[in-house]
Amino acid sequence: MSTQAQRQSGFTLIEALIALVVLSLGLFGLMQIQTRVMTETGDSKTRTAAVNIAQEKLEELRNGNYGAVVSGTDTVVAATGGTSVFTRSWTVTSKTNPKYKEVSIIASWTSPRREELGADTEAVTLTTYIAKSIPVELKAPGKAGP
Repeated sequence: MSTQAQRQSGFTLIEALIALVVLSLGLFGLMQIQTRVMTETGDSKTRTAAVNIAQEKLEELRNGNYGAVVSGTDTVVAATGGTSVFTRSWTVTSKTNPKYKEVSIIASWTSPRREELGADTEAVTLTTYIAKSIPVELKAPGKAGP
């Protein structure tokens, strides 16, 4: 018999085991990436909710009575489907020349990644300026005033 006829085609056990190890390492890497993506997506959702909660308070203060714009704090539960409870605090500082109020709103929440971040809470801050508006009555052109 020739040596060509004695050779067998196919994979050996060692080749199959090496292929299995390489495939396992690749799948393990993909699993780690997927876990990280899920964590970051959850963090992004919570941060977006915090910004929205701070923005709601900012709009409430901006659209209210200028004299009633004062510092305060409250607790807000995330919208339907959310699991975070936010502490919202706002600081109002009156300024002069020109007269306006500086409003800083902080929305904070308990971080689920305390060990990784080294902090118990995370927060977002929005700052804006509110000036007293003076309503002006507009009249249609060509009409005389009262």
